[in-house]
Amino acid sequence: MAPLQSFHIAIYGLLNSEQYQAAKNCLEDLKRHFPKQINHAEVHPMLEYDWNAFLRTKRAELREETWTYNDAC
Repeated sequence: MAPLQSFHIAIYGLLNSEQYQAAKNCLEDLKRHFPKQINHAEVHPMLEYDWNAFLRTKRAELREETWTYNDAC
């Protein structure tokens, strides 16, 4: 049997946004159902000023090459 693969998951988001809260809840569910596979999990809630600074920094690191997934459902 193949060894279990473990994952490191980090969530960064605007504290009061629905997307951040949903991602945080999903991570909590994953940790509860798959504790051996989730090696390390980080949750970084941010206020608006910090979130905007984080986005500017990440965009500069990625040279504006970002990908998003928008689910229309």
